[in-house]
Amino acid sequence: HRCDEQWCSAYLAAAVDYDPLCHGWWKKVDFSITAVHGKFPDSCVTRRGTNTFKGRGTTLAHNFEWGYNDLIKVDILLKNGFLKKDRLRLKVELTVLDQGMGSPFNTLSKEELQEDL
Repeated sequence: HRCDEQWCSAYLAAAVDYDPLCHGWWKKVDFSITAVHGKFPDSCVTRRGTNTFKGRGTTLAHNFEWGYNDLIKVDILLKNGFLKKDRLRLKVELTVLDQGMGSPFNTLSKEELQEDL
């Protein structure tokens, strides 16, 4: 749900970073999320785009998940032949475009670390 919009929502965890993350890290990802109709596989809806996932400081420095909550708008599914109780299959393609960027924590001042919390 976002304001007046309804989305097909399920948290799709794209990745988990287990290594300690740098201050101000980010990753840019191209994504394609396709909803495929359960009964009519040729009927599908695709959403494509690019996201930048950003680290948020020391509180998430050792285990940061990133992914998608809002996948495809419900009204788009309805316009394309999906009905309320239909089953759908999600096909997801992700491409990481850039490596993580940032500065190591031990090189930053207390003020710089506070900015990212």
